[in-house]
Amino acid sequence: MSTMPSGKPPAYPPTPLDNTVDELAGVTFPDGLRWLEGNNDRVSSWDDAQNSLSTQYLESWPDRWATQRLLDQLVTSRFGGVPVRGGETWFRKGSDADTDHGRLECGPSAQGPWRTLVDPAVLPVDGVLNIEWFSPSPDGQIIAYGLTTDGSERNRIVLLNVESGEELPDKIEQLVNDSWTGGVVWLPDSNGFFFTARDETHRDQFRNAIFFHRLGALPPSAPEPIQLTDGLASYAIAQVSPTAQVVVAVGLFQPVPRYRRDLNNGESWTPFVTDVDGTVIGQIVGDEYIAVTDCGAPRSRLVGIPLASRTPNDPHSWREIVPESTAVLRRVTAVGDVLYLTELVDTFSRVRMISLNGEPLGELTLPGDGVVAEPPFPLMQAMPTGYPDEFIFAFSTLTSSWGTYRHGLKSNAVHVIDPPAVSLAELSVESREAVSVDGTRIPYHVVARADATPAGRPRPALMYGYGGFGVPWAPQYTGPLSAFALSGGLYVHTHLRGGGEFGRNWWNSGRFEHKQRGYDDLYAIAEDLISRGDTEPSMLAVTGGSGGGLMTGVAITQRPDLWSVAVPQKPFLDIVGGCREPYGRDIVVGEFGRIDAPDDVRRMATFSPCQLVVADTEYPAIFVDAGQTDTRCPAWHARKFVARLQATNSRRPVLLRVWRDVGHGWSNGRLEAVAQATDWLSFIFCELGMRPATADGTSNLNRPG
Repeated sequence: MSTMPSGKPPAYPPTPLDNTVDELAGVTFPDGLRWLEGNNDRVSSWDDAQNSLSTQYLESWPDRWATQRLLDQLVTSRFGGVPVRGGETWFRKGSDADTDHGRLECGPSAQGPWRTLVDPAVLPVDGVLNIEWFSPSPDGQIIAYGLTTDGSERNRIVLLNVESGEELPDKIEQLVNDSWTGGVVWLPDSNGFFFTARDETHRDQFRNAIFFHRLGALPPSAPEPIQLTDGLASYAIAQVSPTAQVVVAVGLFQPVPRYRRDLNNGESWTPFVTDVDGTVIGQIVGDEYIAVTDCGAPRSRLVGIPLASRTPNDPHSWREIVPESTAVLRRVTAVGDVLYLTELVDTFSRVRMISLNGEPLGELTLPGDGVVAEPPFPLMQAMPTGYPDEFIFAFSTLTSSWGTYRHGLKSNAVHVIDPPAVSLAELSVESREAVSVDGTRIPYHVVARADATPAGRPRPALMYGYGGFGVPWAPQYTGPLSAFALSGGLYVHTHLRGGGEFGRNWWNSGRFEHKQRGYDDLYAIAEDLISRGDTEPSMLAVTGGSGGGLMTGVAITQRPDLWSVAVPQKPFLDIVGGCREPYGRDIVVGEFGRIDAPDDVRRMATFSPCQLVVADTEYPAIFVDAGQTDTRCPAWHARKFVARLQATNSRRPVLLRVWRDVGHGWSNGRLEAVAQATDWLSFIFCELGMRPATADGTSNLNRPG
């Protein structure tokens, strides 16, 4: 066991409370910490004091540096460096163990050798630089990329001549919100591109717009004349076929191909699929839009919609290529005349091949029980793949990191491009189910050392969940969670309602008026672990990021008795206050409920952690981390929650870390990710009395020096 700091820190920084009151739909809530939402010297000084306290507490634990060394061995980049082809040249975002933010590289094949085109570390630009996305022109002569300077994901488009390495004089003024729309989408002739950027004419709202830029011309001063709604529904991607047919897919959570246009005849934008109940997202293949849809099929089916259809809003007029099955159809990728279907079967990925008419052509042999990398939200499936004659994908399991693979049309085998950097043979995976309060069976996976404490004897356990926005928390590799299992604990990977692991119904059953079900699912899994004798509340920790950070905050405040340690990461914790900001309001309206209905507001307050903190309650040990430039879950959510908890009489420590020039995590470099994980995992190890494993499986590590 490790030596622990002596309980609660001696004194928290002072946090004045005033008489501010928040109001939503006529329902009022005390909001005496509103001042912590500010961006000023007073708040910055408060952050500094909290950070100093956290540093002092964590550095007093002797195994902190051993934890950092372990994480440095296990943390890898997101999805690895999946290559993309432009002309005869391949491009990727490459990195090595000593690189924080990836370099943009090019080479003659998918396996290199690689030449550096852009290295953020040497760019003559101030700030914390990261390449958010990249997109080569179809002829491979120009590469477009998005450069961010403050960790916030907001980026500007840069155009580079691949051969000379010189920037083009084209200066795009519009700000791209993130990487979620793929940056730019090129025309087949490589002479211009569409892109999605912030619509700055509506500064009081979160709104995107579609723009077009012709190389060598003046930058666009106005968006394309198509109507996008406010909020997250304004996320849109222009999809361009090799024959210059264009479709604009609109909506982050439930996208549809709302507009179409034929660039060959100069026609204007015309409505396409505008009025259906569900998601329709795919690719232009020939004269059809071949799409995955959950319209009338909660686990989704594959359809073809003629681009020239006179009844595109009638699902009965669509050509059904693959009917709904027990698998959850997630994505279609066209490679020549073959369609690759990515599905989830009992939470694990499966990839099948079919003809354009739906004839089965075989199934890929994947490297194990794991997941094919995919972006979290359905709209992001519309981003171009760049592989005209082969299927290239990233894959990982709960015990091996992301590797990159290819499958060609003339081959029956899956070939390795880049193998996983980490493969943990010491770990085993067990699939289980718990029964939630309403009788629903909730799947989860337990990852543990094969040589750890015998089954039936309690040991430390760490649960991670998400359960929101229809996003599947698929069984994939995560370095810090693997480190916990390697160090003798149980890592518990959960599949909560509200996610997308089992299709649209699984999402809807944990959404809006049913949102509480996802949290009940988490508690059911915790209680299942305890009833099996695998762990006990004094040895149980819970964590999650973003929506999973909200889940963790709810778990802290609804069931403080279940946990010894809790770590909300980049969390959204004040549902009421979040509605005062455009992005936060869209999150609430899209997932939790109506903000103009008093009954909905009262219901949402029952799982809004900032409204649920109660004095004289014994809470678990808590560590909250946040990004100072996070535009999705702003740091003030974490500040207010921590301040409320610190004001209670709980005997366990409540710590906060606000990371400077760090956003929601999408812009994190590898070393940055290691530093952040070192903090929160050290806190969990420390509070549970654990020690980090070493590479050879022992745990006898000492602090250097």
